[in-house]
Amino acid sequence: MKSVNVISEEILAEWHKWGVTSRPENIQRIPGGLTNQNFLLCSDGVELLLRLNNKATSLSIYREEELTIHRQMAKAGLAPKLRYHSAELNYWVRDFIPGATLNAAPSTDELRAIAQILASVHSQHPTCNLHTLDVRAACSQYLAQCDGNSEAVIRLKSELAKLAPLPAEEACLCHLDPLPANWLRDIAGKLWLLDWEYAAIAHPALDYAALQLQLPENMQASFESFVPENFREVMPDARAQVQLLDRSWRLAHASE
Repeated sequence: MKSVNVISEEILAEWHKWGVTSRPENIQRIPGGLTNQNFLLCSDGVELLLRLNNKATSLSIYREEELTIHRQMAKAGLAPKLRYHSAELNYWVRDFIPGATLNAAPSTDELRAIAQILASVHSQHPTCNLHTLDVRAACSQYLAQCDGNSEAVIRLKSELAKLAPLPAEEACLCHLDPLPANWLRDIAGKLWLLDWEYAAIAHPALDYAALQLQLPENMQASFESFVPENFREVMPDARAQVQLLDRSWRLAHASE
């Protein structure tokens, strides 16, 4: 997605739908994010975060599902509550939460808390019919967008054929992108899990593996000690699936 540095007048004209008393001022773009664009807005002392959603179909994002799951997670106290979303789901607005995303090397206490929150996510029963993540199908879809004769695609297709499946009977609601950048610690110390756009029914080990692979090597074993014991045996297979999914996604969107 190309970087957007301003919010359109069409969107700003809807400020009265956001539960504020005046048109927002002091609009600042928040850097970061691979798919969406975030902005900090202020209206009579109220700070808002507006997220412009990338609607590209190549991303395989189900915005209606994301909205429903985000609302459910907000009720559970795991995600920030939304103030407003447009009918087309091209943007939504929530209160801005002062704090900071986790750095690349979270503390031991943060890793323990992350594992506990992920377990809480996995215990939630979706309030909508979520799609089930098929890693093989998702990777194949991404690779189909690439030059099929390239060395990288041929190599990834070979690895895809060797992927070991995860126990289907253990599938549940998963975030599927719980990287450090998608965790916010507010000024009171509470952790919030953001950006539920890839949430789906999947094996919970994929969530733990996705986070683990982002950690420095000397922290990965420590984090795995917080993973529920019954999932540790399949963590190598989960890591292989996450790595292949990430590499396929990045290859498909490398030129955007």
